[in-house]
Amino acid sequence: MSALYGLLHADSPVMPYDRRLANIAEADVLRRYMRPKLAGELTSVTHVLAIVEPLYLLALEPVVRRLDAIRLYWIAAPRDWHRATAVLDTWGWE
Repeated sequence: MSALYGLLHADSPVMPYDRRLANIAEADVLRRYMRPKLAGELTSVTHVLAIVEPLYLLALEPVVRRLDAIRLYWIAAPRDWHRATAVLDTWGWE
């Protein structure tokens, strides 16, 4: 998930940019944008890796509401690639 690009997948191309959520109002706008996009995506998902700052968790509301069926891995520091890689390695990603 991105403040600029919205929903991202593992193979989504992303160019560098300088745009972050600044407040709860922006996070709520992103949440309303993401809700229908995530609804279809989450039907077969069992694991989610979210590398997002805390404010972005509001936009992940559909995931949080399904924590009974989805395992959420949350990394609060967007540049913590070491931890992200460790999670992806357990999933067999290369």
